[in-house]
Amino acid sequence: MKTVITKLVKGNMLEDKLETESNKDLFIVSGANGNLGKSYVSYIKNNLSCDVISLSRLELDLLDYDSCKKYISDVDLSEYKNIVYVHPVGKFSFERFGVQVDENCDGIDDNVFSSNVITFTNFVSCLKDKLSDKQSLTCVAFGSVSDKYNIRYWLSYTKSKNVLREKLYKSSNDASGFSSVFVNVSTVDTGNENKLRPNPLDKKNWLTTDEVVTCSMPYILTCCGYVEIDVYKKVSGFSDDFYTNDVGVLSRWELQMGNK
Repeated sequence: MKTVITKLVKGNMLEDKLETESNKDLFIVSGANGNLGKSYVSYIKNNLSCDVISLSRLELDLLDYDSCKKYISDVDLSEYKNIVYVHPVGKFSFERFGVQVDENCDGIDDNVFSSNVITFTNFVSCLKDKLSDKQSLTCVAFGSVSDKYNIRYWLSYTKSKNVLREKLYKSSNDASGFSSVFVNVSTVDTGNENKLRPNPLDKKNWLTTDEVVTCSMPYILTCCGYVEIDVYKKVSGFSDDFYTNDVGVLSRWELQMGNK
């Protein structure tokens, strides 16, 4: 298992923030019905002395700003010193024939952008408005280790994640009490991933959701400012060609998706 800090700015690692003074700490996990969300909730409940709120899309539509505002207004956050928001939410689309819906002509599929960016900003902006100057907020978002290659077949996903990265990078500042961790992962063995690629060539290098949680939690608990990490299994003989060879990427994915 490999965890690499790809970016660490505006601060250094601190001691655990949990159990600060007599105040309790709170984790909020969206996408809690998904495999990764469930693993975070399970880890928190079994290993940390704090409260946790599990959010599913059936409970709250993160695309609806007013619903987010109403939900957060009904939650008493006054007793918490540190709040951590984990957001393993976001649609991935394999764009064999390019962007499908792009009303604002920004080169990003509108549905992919909304699922990855708007859901996050809606909830976090409402959450930040509710907190006092004495409370800290750490936000956790997710991307792919492949984002750095700008692969043509999922550019909407990569561009959406880059928008989110920039927002978090610019707004994270320990002095303001807002920090963020951006977790880039290789393929994770989830229900959605198995639906997308029912014919995987070899799953031995896929991450389990528990591995993602275990590797990322030390950074989440100690983050100060902005931290970006890559989590993946080291593959012998790996080269950038795995991602940069468009013909190879398309052939491999078409086979795994059952299209040939």
